[in-house]
Amino acid sequence: MFRKKLFVLKQPFMFLFSWRPFPWYELISYVAMYASVPMLAYGIHIYSWEVIRTIVFTILTLYSGFFAALIWNDITDADVDAVVHPNRPVPRGRISPRKFFTVALVFSAMTFVFAVFISLWCLLLVGVAALFVTFHNKYLKRVVGIPAYSEIFTPLQWVVVPIFGYLAVFSNPMFLSQKIMFS
Repeated sequence: MFRKKLFVLKQPFMFLFSWRPFPWYELISYVAMYASVPMLAYGIHIYSWEVIRTIVFTILTLYSGFFAALIWNDITDADVDAVVHPNRPVPRGRISPRKFFTVALVFSAMTFVFAVFISLWCLLLVGVAALFVTFHNKYLKRVVGIPAYSEIFTPLQWVVVPIFGYLAVFSNPMFLSQKIMFS
């Protein structure tokens, strides 16, 4: 038991790859999905380093937010996961909820920092999404009496991806100053 916890602390990336059974092609497909929205919003233009930087920060922001939301969910649903998904790290004892909370905070902080590098509107969207996810995980899951409420809510979370991608382009001062959005 102690050895497995030590593994989490010594090799955090290996732990993240083994924490949920995501196939490698699914993890790669998220990169393509996160990159596609700002690329579609930007349109067919020559991609400068600034555009590529915005796309990279969009990918980093959305990916770190994705991991943060999943970790928050695993922490708040540990009692449910003990029955439904007993192989997940918290019910299995591979990591304590407190240490996993620290990992979630790191990913959450990364999400906010990467969003700042794009625009203040992206930062605001990340903040609103984080508050909504927190409120959902801590309170709404337990209070709302609609069957399969979480399964209804999760697709709503994914709406953040296209909104963020368009905000990354249309609220970015570099794009606004060049007036290339509508040319």
